[in-house]
Amino acid sequence: RLLLSYKKMKYYTDGFTIQSNPSTIGGGFTVVDELGKLIKREEILKEWFTNNEGELLGVLYVLENFNNCIISTDSMNTIYWIKKGFSKARPDLKDVLLKAKTLKEKKEIEIIFEPREKNLAGVYNENYGLINL
Repeated sequence: RLLLSYKKMKYYTDGFTIQSNPSTIGGGFTVVDELGKLIKREEILKEWFTNNEGELLGVLYVLENFNNCIISTDSMNTIYWIKKGFSKARPDLKDVLLKAKTLKEKKEIEIIFEPREKNLAGVYNENYGLINL
């Protein structure tokens, strides 16, 4: 019997803010694949946007658009919030967190923590993405 094995694609996510955290201007998120190819970079103009919000929106983007993958983030906070499906500190993110938790469970997608230096989306932001902000 032939056994086929396959590797799940890994997507790296990173949030950012413009000028400060929280930002009075906005921020966004970056998603790259395991080869470092840019998948999505979105800037969100919103007063009091935080890095945590950007991290969460990056993970949500992957959850909404991909299946059978692994999501890597350098935010333990984001992982914890999604696992719970809410945040006492950020009740304004309730709907986003519940949606992320539901998609993660439905699609059985693993979200893992990896340190900043291994986060290819963070590397992208530091080297390319934030030049235009």
